[in-house]
Amino acid sequence: MRGNEENGSQKIKWYGKIVTIQPRTRVWRYVTDNRTHYHIGYNLLINGSSDDGKTEFWVAISEKQQQKSGFQIGDTIAGSGWTKKEHDGA
Repeated sequence: MRGNEENGSQKIKWYGKIVTIQPRTRVWRYVTDNRTHYHIGYNLLINGSSDDGKTEFWVAISEKQQQKSGFQIGDTIAGSGWTKKEHDGA
């Protein structure tokens, strides 16, 4: 694993089966009753294995990655990515 000392983020490899898929959206409110939203990607809940020892974890993918690959619940996939940055609460 490679680490980033500044924010606690690490690059890990993972693989497993997709348990659920959730869309990620951004919602904007212009005035009290006027809202709009757009897709920014998907979160995949994976049951499998990762370099950091977790067996169930979330993987964020872009809208473009989903369109290209067409992931579905039950698919087995693998990849690598950076862990979520840690914040000190400030």
